[in-house]
Amino acid sequence: MAKTQERDYLQWCVLVGVTIFAALLQGSLLHWWSFLGIKLDLVLVLVASFTLLRGRRDGVLLAAVGGVLLDVLSGRYLGLHVLGKTVVACLIGLVRDVVYKENYLVPFLATFLGTLVDQGIYVFIARLSGLTIGSEIMGNVLVSAAFFNSLLTLCVYFRLAALERFLRKREGAERRLS
Repeated sequence: MAKTQERDYLQWCVLVGVTIFAALLQGSLLHWWSFLGIKLDLVLVLVASFTLLRGRRDGVLLAAVGGVLLDVLSGRYLGLHVLGKTVVACLIGLVRDVVYKENYLVPFLATFLGTLVDQGIYVFIARLSGLTIGSEIMGNVLVSAAFFNSLLTLCVYFRLAALERFLRKREGAERRLS
């Protein structure tokens, strides 16, 4: 296996490991913790950040891994997390190449809108299955959750971007030396 393939494989293993950890944390401890009725979506934050950095294909793969884990941990509506996270990754992947990703507003807005889409899918499916959801949830809780997910994304995204730049520089230096 070539060094770049080996490094890419190692990066994927680490990222999938972080996603598994985030899904386990979100599905266990954070499931019981909320602030003003708002629960953070760690997997969505990772999906949005990674899709902006690496593209739609990688984002969709990560969304599938995290979504399957969240579906298994929740035990209800199997496939709903996969659907929501994958749609968000596809949408962010579509606009990824036409936006300036170094701007703080881009990851913030991508996660904000991604959270609204993700949660909107949940609400739509819930209403189809006969659950009644009040309008205050749509207005207050979803927008607040989108805001807090977006704030968390600012922390995660720029750390992932710095790591990505470091790895690219290191790979370029290794190519020049060999």
